[in-house]
Amino acid sequence: MKGGAVAERRRFQRARRRIACSLEWKGGGCAGWVSDLSANGLQVQMRALPPTGSVVSLRLRLPDGVEVSVSASVVRIRRAHPSAQAIVTPVAGLQIMGAPEAYFQLLTRVGEPIQEVDGR
Repeated sequence: MKGGAVAERRRFQRARRRIACSLEWKGGGCAGWVSDLSANGLQVQMRALPPTGSVVSLRLRLPDGVEVSVSASVVRIRRAHPSAQAIVTPVAGLQIMGAPEAYFQLLTRVGEPIQEVDGR
């Protein structure tokens, strides 16, 4: 759509939160921050990036000490322009493959109703 609003392609609403996390994947791992989450995906800021298509194990560390683990697939990577890489953290978009009930309870706690966008 040129000059118009971009159509929402996400199936579920997202909640913007900053939650400490750690990721592990075949051949690597690192700590990072979840910057937004939904019922079927997350956006994670981190210095080391798994390859697109990788399956990762993600552990969220909540302020109250609770840890929630999910498995996810890396569906996109966004890096900053080379001139900004020293100050802008890369971002990975993850699609949830499996999550315990505690993850969905977390969504309710951070204020995101688990509902589909536009009734899809």
